[in-house]
Amino acid sequence: MTMGQSTYVGAVINCSDFINKKRKRRMYRTARLKLSVGKMSVILMFCMFTYVLVDDQLHVRSRAERVEINVPREWLEHFRQERSLLLNNITLPSPTLTDTSTDQKHAIDNRLKFAPENDVTPESNQDPSYMTDEQIIASALSSFPQEPPNVQFIFHNKLPKSGSTTMNNILKVLRRKNKFNFLKVDSAVTPFHDTEGFVEFMKDKISPPYFLLKHHYWLNFTRFDIDQPTYINVVRHPLDWFTSHYYFHRYGWKRKPGCRIQKCGMSAEDFNMTVDECVQKRHRQCITPWMYIPFFCGSEKQCIEINSAQQKRHSLQIAKQRMANDYYLVGILEQFEDTLKVFEHLLPSYFDGATDAWRGDFVQGKQNQSRTVYKKEMNEESRNFFTHGPLKYEIELYEFAKKLFAAKLQKLGIPATNEVRDIS
Repeated sequence: MTMGQSTYVGAVINCSDFINKKRKRRMYRTARLKLSVGKMSVILMFCMFTYVLVDDQLHVRSRAERVEINVPREWLEHFRQERSLLLNNITLPSPTLTDTSTDQKHAIDNRLKFAPENDVTPESNQDPSYMTDEQIIASALSSFPQEPPNVQFIFHNKLPKSGSTTMNNILKVLRRKNKFNFLKVDSAVTPFHDTEGFVEFMKDKISPPYFLLKHHYWLNFTRFDIDQPTYINVVRHPLDWFTSHYYFHRYGWKRKPGCRIQKCGMSAEDFNMTVDECVQKRHRQCITPWMYIPFFCGSEKQCIEINSAQQKRHSLQIAKQRMANDYYLVGILEQFEDTLKVFEHLLPSYFDGATDAWRGDFVQGKQNQSRTVYKKEMNEESRNFFTHGPLKYEIELYEFAKKLFAAKLQKLGIPATNEVRDIS
């Protein structure tokens, strides 16, 4: 909307930059000097109480990690200079203050579709230097299969909610049978993006033959004088991935029901909200989904500090290149049996007997206990919203992974089986 000469733009604010208690006093001093107390106070108000606009009504919710608001464009420039605005800043159309609720919803919908003013369609202004999917895959297949880059160190930097608990239990069985050292590192040890902390934690723990399992963004170990491991991973369709993640944080799994610690502070209304209701309300949890692409792109700024569709497309292209060239294999959760067969073929010293272990009573029993307690599939409207909006690029990466996996299956002469759903 416009007010006077100010153009209002939609912004996603990282609230931790404003409400971290240790930094609040300094931030207020900065506000007085550079932003003015009034502007900073507005952001603090939104972060502490989370105002959410749905159609023409303003709803008050509990304290937020991130918040969507409209601010004058000149404020946005100040925030960008201060590195306080970390995610998407997307220009809205310019309706008047007397717009109808339909027009307001249309403006919000445009913002949530990740359509910056300079981005007509990602394909139309894509960097011509980018290789096509077919070119990337053909290049990767030219040297496939080959010996593992590092048979003494395998790293599955597992994508969350993509069968990694089942994989962990399979590896528990196989480490005894195939005699390798296995370490699963919990996410609480180091954040996904904390490369230095993670390397410091595990550099003295590598004891070949070694298999490491952890949720972590791709990283280059050679920067720390450690031989690069053989990377593997498993991806899941982003719509199912999001649904599983969404309900898991609310209800937990069978062996440990209940909401997860970081989500327990939500209101009863938010807790009971389905994905479809979340989409209908344009709630922040369905506007800014969790990270997917950085697990293959990395923790560099170009992979995690995304401010436009062009930058998101660039991070996607990096992820595709690394998936094809820096990963020995990326399996598909919906083709989990095929994935295990390829792992058995390519990495027999670790995965020999993996399919039998997966079908065994121990792993199946654990798998049943790790299913999310409650999960409701999203409707077609919600699927369309995510497919053409918040998860558009994640779905493109998944489809690329499926094509690459199918090409490797074919080259190995392993027939594909029927797809398997709901592994985790």
